[in-house]
Amino acid sequence: MCLHSTQTPCIVKIEELLFQTRSRKAKEMRAYYAYWEHQLYCAVVSMVVRNLDVYIALVDQRTPVYSIKVVLQLSEVTLDPDAAAIVQGSLAIVKAITEGTKQFVRFYRYVWVEQT
Repeated sequence: MCLHSTQTPCIVKIEELLFQTRSRKAKEMRAYYAYWEHQLYCAVVSMVVRNLDVYIALVDQRTPVYSIKVVLQLSEVTLDPDAAAIVQGSLAIVKAITEGTKQFVRFYRYVWVEQT
């Protein structure tokens, strides 16, 4: 994650300048660590919401999103792709949007140490 990779050296440098440690666990900086963890969390949530909004807008538009072939044979109607495939495709898009959050690092509470 770009934001995290640029944020960590800055936060460690601030800790070093203020408290002469590089532990990422300075008690005096707990509020600062919590603030930046919250900022990163809000950015990830905002990204997911924005991407879902774009997807909803795409589906709600008047122009076709999917190309579906409808075949009428005797009294039977068949769709290609079938309804299940369309639903699976839609769910795959939503899953990709939400699964993308796994790339972002979370931190232990009150310290700037990554959870593994």
